[in-house]
Amino acid sequence: KDLFRDDDAEFEGDDLLLKRLTLYFKQDVMKWVNQPPCSNPNCTGNEDGKQMTSKGVRGPMSDEEKKGAASRVEMYTCQLCNTDTTFPRYNSPSALFQSRRGRCGEFANLFGTYCRAIGFDTRYVLDFTDHVWTEVWSVRQQRWLHADSCEGLIDRPSMYEQGWGKKLNYAIGATHDSVADVTKRY
Repeated sequence: KDLFRDDDAEFEGDDLLLKRLTLYFKQDVMKWVNQPPCSNPNCTGNEDGKQMTSKGVRGPMSDEEKKGAASRVEMYTCQLCNTDTTFPRYNSPSALFQSRRGRCGEFANLFGTYCRAIGFDTRYVLDFTDHVWTEVWSVRQQRWLHADSCEGLIDRPSMYEQGWGKKLNYAIGATHDSVADVTKRY
């Protein structure tokens, strides 16, 4: 998608900046990872991770995993070369800046950091059916805007139930100094 197309009449000012940042983030910053690629540089044919088999989850053990505030570390084995590969689920923005890969949690953590860095008031939204995303305060509209950096979309709060077919049961939004029940919006 073109980040600077002219069909953005729905948004203006900072809201348009947010829309474009969300799309840029999805396209150029983070990479979605279902299974990590094989860590063996000599293994070919498994760059997409499709030949990886899950071997479970453990806590962070290495200094790098601890420094990156990994909540857990997924373990995989390559079916092609039998190499073990780990996928730390980092929470630290600095670790995410380096890895630039993950799932919705990593996307939301790093995207929120990007938003705060350019001056947006931001909150992290956790849905208890296993998804997280970001909300950003729109000064122009005087309301929180849904911003899902995994999808590259803003202000589409019904996309989970209508688009994904997901039945959300409870969602909370957290800022640095408050927590709110945001379930009704979604």
